[in-house]
Amino acid sequence: MGLPRLSCRIVRRIIAPLALVALLSPSAFAQSTHETCSAEAASQWEAGYESTGRDTWQIDAPTAIEACKAALAETPEASDVKAWLARAYYAGGQAALAIPLLEEAAAAGNAMAATLYGQMLISGEGAGQDAARGAELARVAAEAGFAPAQNLLGMAYDVGEGVVQDHREAVRWYRAAAEQGLARAEANLGLMYLDGLGLDQDYVAAAAWLQRAADAGDVRGQHGLGRIYEQGLGTPVDYYLAADFYQRAADQGDMEAQNDLGHLYEAGLGVDADRDKAIELYRLSAEAGYQPARDNLDRLQAAPAEEPLGGKVYPPSKIDN
Repeated sequence: MGLPRLSCRIVRRIIAPLALVALLSPSAFAQSTHETCSAEAASQWEAGYESTGRDTWQIDAPTAIEACKAALAETPEASDVKAWLARAYYAGGQAALAIPLLEEAAAAGNAMAATLYGQMLISGEGAGQDAARGAELARVAAEAGFAPAQNLLGMAYDVGEGVVQDHREAVRWYRAAAEQGLARAEANLGLMYLDGLGLDQDYVAAAAWLQRAADAGDVRGQHGLGRIYEQGLGTPVDYYLAADFYQRAADQGDMEAQNDLGHLYEAGLGVDADRDKAIELYRLSAEAGYQPARDNLDRLQAAPAEEPLGGKVYPPSKIDN
C-alpha cells in the first residue's frame, strides 16, 4: 500500500485427518469460495494468511474480483470477504466500488480494510481527501498490531497528514512495523536515522535498517543505501555501490533513484560517463513528476553536446553478488 514513507505474525496451521476424509468424500478437497477469495486477495500481514497473502500489486484483479464476489454471495455479512473484494477492486483501479465495502468492513473491525481506506482518505486517491479520518482509521488498525497500518500512521506523523507533525511518533510507529518485518517501514525507519528526524542521527543504524529493506527489494531502502555510499555517510564513498543500489531502485521505477543515477552517468562516477544515458534517466524521472530531474534534463540538454562529461570511474571493490 505504498505512499512516500509513504507496511501479526502468528502462523496458524490446521492439520486435518485428510486421508480419512478422502476415503469418505473426495469432494472434501475442493476449496470453499471463502478460501478461493482469500487466496486471491488476502494480505500476508493478516493473521492466518502469512504464507498465502500477497501485496496489492500482485493481485490478479479480474480473478480476485470474480472469486470474492462468489464468496460474498454465499456469506454476505463476512467482513473479511468484503475487505478482500474491496482490495481486489482497488487493485483493478475500481476505487469507487471498493469504498462502500471498505467502510463496512472497517466499521466491523477489519484492520486491513481500515488501513486501505485510511490510506485512500489520507492521499485522496479514489476518495475525497479526509486526512484526519484516514489517520484515525490507521490508528485503530495500528493499535491492533497491523503492520501496514503502523507504517501508514508513522507516515501521517512524519509529514503531518491528518495529525500534528511529530517525528518521534513517526519513529515509534515505523519501528513497530519494522520490527514485524515490513520492508517499507524498515526503509522509513532507516531514513529517519539517516536524517536525524525524531531520534539522534546514526548512520550505522540507518545503513542496517536500509540494508534489510533493500534486501527485501524495497526501493526506498535501495535508494537510501545509494545515498549513503554516494555521500560517504558513516562509510567511505563508494560510487560503484551507489550506482548499483540506485540502479536497483531505478529499475523499479523510483523517480529519485532515476535522477540520482542520471547524475552518476553524467559525471562518470561508478559508471562510464554516458550523456545519452543520463538524459534518458533524467527524462524518466521528470516524466514521473520529479522536478529536480526536470531541471537536470533542461540543463544537460542545453549544454553543448561535445562538452566533456567525465569523472573517474570508481573501482568495483566492494560488491560481489
